[in-house]
Amino acid sequence: MRVAAIDVGTNTVRLLIADATKKGLTTVDRAREITRLGKGVDARRKLDPIQAKATLEVIAAYVERAKDAKAERIRVAGTSALRDAEDAMQFTRSVHERSGVELEVLRGIDEGKLSFVGATSDLPPGTHMVCDIGGGSTELTVGREGPTATISLDVGSVRIKERLLRSDPPTAPQVQSVYSRIKDELEKTNFELMVTGQESLVGVGGTITTLAGVVLGLRSYDSDAVHHARLPVGEVSKTVDRLRKMHVHEIRRMSVVEAGRADVITAGSLVLRFVMERWGYAECLVSENDILDGLALDLVR
Repeated sequence: MRVAAIDVGTNTVRLLIADATKKGLTTVDRAREITRLGKGVDARRKLDPIQAKATLEVIAAYVERAKDAKAERIRVAGTSALRDAEDAMQFTRSVHERSGVELEVLRGIDEGKLSFVGATSDLPPGTHMVCDIGGGSTELTVGREGPTATISLDVGSVRIKERLLRSDPPTAPQVQSVYSRIKDELEKTNFELMVTGQESLVGVGGTITTLAGVVLGLRSYDSDAVHHARLPVGEVSKTVDRLRKMHVHEIRRMSVVEAGRADVITAGSLVLRFVMERWGYAECLVSENDILDGLALDLVR
């Protein structure tokens, strides 16, 4: 069976077309485009008309691409920005009118579970903590043969940049405010009771894969080099310190950082460092498999 999944994120819209086999998924096509749907949503609780229009166009193009590839099932899912926007229903109607498919808005907990399924789909058995840093939220999920505990924190890269890191480069007090915000969000839950720090930490999402490219010293992004790369906590910390001292225009000159991510990569990287230091993880295993793969596998199952 050939299936297609479209992830409508706060920062990026992504497509996966894959064939389902007994061994799992075989990728036919992948694509991504940064549209920043969540621009200003944290403050206004409404979608920016320009970003919404751009996102609609990308979704429609990806749906046509999936149909042209003979996908038997197509699933379109929205995440944090659409959970928060008061006009999300209007946007979902526009998606249906434009492309003929339904857009489902995932709960944060479901987003985390699907990310876990995707990220661990090609890993050997073991206990994992999957950290999915998105534009609007971060999902943390622990489990062994499947997700057992999940939280969704409103500390994504775009949200943090807009709310807390307003200087270029950010000041030390602003960086500290990010850590305080994550800590406050975390302490509203009992999630820490589910975590031992002995799990294998698996990181997914554009922040972490891009950070991996920076740590690895890649001149251009290479998914084969990034997938299952291991990032030691010391290297992550050193790279985060380097990024937070750089101006955005300097980060834009780093060829491994795609256009549209330079202004938020520092914010997202601070989240990863917090997670690694909070539970004492020595390294982060980076995965190119994430919620897209989870959505596709869920379609099949």
